[in-house]
Amino acid sequence: MSKKWETMELLAFNRHDWLNKIQLIKWNLELKNTEDAEGIIDEIIREAKNEAELSLLKMPKTAELLITSKWMGYPFTVDYEVLLIRKGCPQMDQCMYNWTVAFFDALSASVNLLWENELGIAVYESGEHIRFTFDLQGKIEDRDTVETFLQSGQGVSEVEIVTFTEEELVV
Repeated sequence: MSKKWETMELLAFNRHDWLNKIQLIKWNLELKNTEDAEGIIDEIIREAKNEAELSLLKMPKTAELLITSKWMGYPFTVDYEVLLIRKGCPQMDQCMYNWTVAFFDALSASVNLLWENELGIAVYESGEHIRFTFDLQGKIEDRDTVETFLQSGQGVSEVEIVTFTEEELVV
């Protein structure tokens, strides 16, 4: 599910997200729920920091995919965190982008559409390598599609399945 974004389209989606967040803060303040309003503000700060860290990876296609995934209509939400990256990996951008798009497509075809499926992604350095960990919490109905995809490798150097159950997948 790859899409070429137009600038105005991106700005419209982003503006819509920001207005929603501001409205949530405003409503919580009107209801005197300052803790909830502060929690929303903290989440906005966390998201902004992760977007900034993602851009430091020097992997623009992969960064764009992760940032725009919330607007792509996947049957799962995507939350990512970038941890302690000191250098980027531009030579792996196209490969990682292609693999992630294919992985998102395999998951989209496999998860139960009625469940709240959440995909957490952690990006971190391990030795000389940048590693991506994908953790799906939800309901996988078509295990074979996901398993076949993961075993194919799809051009990445190594895919390790840590956990694979009906309700959790960690790669």
